[in-house]
Amino acid sequence: MKNIKYLLIAIVGFLSSSCTEDFTPTFDKNPTERFLEQKNRFNEILKNSEHGWVLQSFPSSDQQHGGHNFYFNFEDNNTLKTSYEFLDVTTNILTSTYAIKQSSGVYLSLDTYNNYAHFFATPTADRYQAFGGEFEYNLLDSSTNDTINIMGRKTRNKMRFIKLKESWADYNNKVTANRNLLPIAKIIGELGGNNISVNINERRIHFSFQENGENKLIAEAFIYTDKGISLYEPVEIFGKKYQNFNFNEEKTQMLPDNGDLVLKIFVPAIDLSSTGWELDISIPEQRADIIQQTFQSVFEENLKKEDETLLSKIFFGKRGKEVGIQFITGKGTKFYLAAFSLNFSGSSLGKEYLEIKEAGESTNWRFYRHLNPLKDIFTKNTPYKLELNDAKNPTQVKLISVDNPSFWFVLNRRNS
Repeated sequence: MKNIKYLLIAIVGFLSSSCTEDFTPTFDKNPTERFLEQKNRFNEILKNSEHGWVLQSFPSSDQQHGGHNFYFNFEDNNTLKTSYEFLDVTTNILTSTYAIKQSSGVYLSLDTYNNYAHFFATPTADRYQAFGGEFEYNLLDSSTNDTINIMGRKTRNKMRFIKLKESWADYNNKVTANRNLLPIAKIIGELGGNNISVNINERRIHFSFQENGENKLIAEAFIYTDKGISLYEPVEIFGKKYQNFNFNEEKTQMLPDNGDLVLKIFVPAIDLSSTGWELDISIPEQRADIIQQTFQSVFEENLKKEDETLLSKIFFGKRGKEVGIQFITGKGTKFYLAAFSLNFSGSSLGKEYLEIKEAGESTNWRFYRHLNPLKDIFTKNTPYKLELNDAKNPTQVKLISVDNPSFWFVLNRRNS
């Protein structure tokens, strides 16, 4: 009882002294004043950019769509001008508004609808949750005034506003050039005598290597930049972390900001995936005999299974939304597309070589898998040596298998 008495006396004494001593508040301003101060500071930073900002956006909580570049100009009266990396950013500009609001800190709200800025966040009939995009971002810090770290309020994804030192068009032209180059490149990584297989699939990069006898595969989302690519999170390879990879001047290598990892870039002399090409099997001068023999076998199988005629023209490269190999089959006046996605990429053998690899089934292929033998002879005889009829503007290219020179075929560029 005596101990409790002394404890109560001590507590009363402590509370009494706490009431009489001077109290120094943690903040010298109230919450409203602090919010207005932050709001004005971020507004001043955002508007104080001659060329505006690029938002490095990563939609979806798992970053499955990779990173995308949006261009922003913050102007007076909370006016916002926006464009997007896949557009002509000099003419495709939308005007809307923005606001800086308060909720456990300050956040940026794109508070009036804008087709570009809200694209990934806009639901559709077949995507009721849209693409996991954002239109509200927590403003975290801006220590240099050239970079503002932000966070999506729904996904909690980390993103950045980067202050541009050049026009939207100049920056986006560099992004576009890098975006067009990497998907057709073969990439081989080297680090301290170790080889690393590197693959680009959409906007995800995959590193495959062996470490201490163990096979390792690391995948990470990335965004195209004016200098190369920037990964959403750093990847650790042989004990070192890497996040940003920049092209050398010749664009034959990508090098990280730190460390000695080298990514060698091999780009073919022609990008078959950017336009349409065709092979007419009915013309002997345009293919090896084995192609005609395989076609005849598949033709008969297609007639038997589907009661349809397989056309003798095979399409390669881009046809509508398809990139790969496409067949046309039909009966009477009804024709159907059967497509299989392929990657047409460079080869470590050099610029005059090309690899053709499978990327997956596409339109209607599940109904026409009996066409696989004809598709397979093109993928299994890779890599190919290229012979172009015109180095600068080829309309015809001959592909000769490196491992089996008796296998060859000629592609002619389609006019439409």
